[in-house]
Amino acid sequence: MSATGAQTETIPPSLVLITIGSVTGVSIAALFTGGLLPAVVLASAVIVLGHAVTFVIAARTVGVTAPISRLLPLALLALLGMVLPNVAGWGPREGVTAWAFAAAGLGADRGAAAAVAFGVMVLVASLPGAIVLVAEWLSRRRVVFRPERAADA
Repeated sequence: MSATGAQTETIPPSLVLITIGSVTGVSIAALFTGGLLPAVVLASAVIVLGHAVTFVIAARTVGVTAPISRLLPLALLALLGMVLPNVAGWGPREGVTAWAFAAAGLGADRGAAAAVAFGVMVLVASLPGAIVLVAEWLSRRRVVFRPERAADA
């Protein structure tokens, strides 16, 4: 949280950067460009860490008792497997995770189970957003009754 709070001063439109650019004569566009890259890199690192922690929680859920220092590299390998082309998010993640867990001596079955648990956890976590999107879509499809048109008929 503190890392993202510190980013607010560097992400456009930032009053701090506009003020610095105005006072020093430095291009405000250059300041925005210089401030945006570190913000994107930091946000990406926070997102990867969040996914890795979620994977460790999924592994614990299916009964993997290996220490965090052993699970974290496996979680990062699983995340790399998740970027491969797949069908609805299933397939490569489970295969890569089963292979990685087997290579680490934790059992391919536990790796596949952890990958499935991760997929289910992420799916369930995204459902509230899906509900909001569907509700908004349904509200736009409703026919609105307009009394002035009814009076003309």
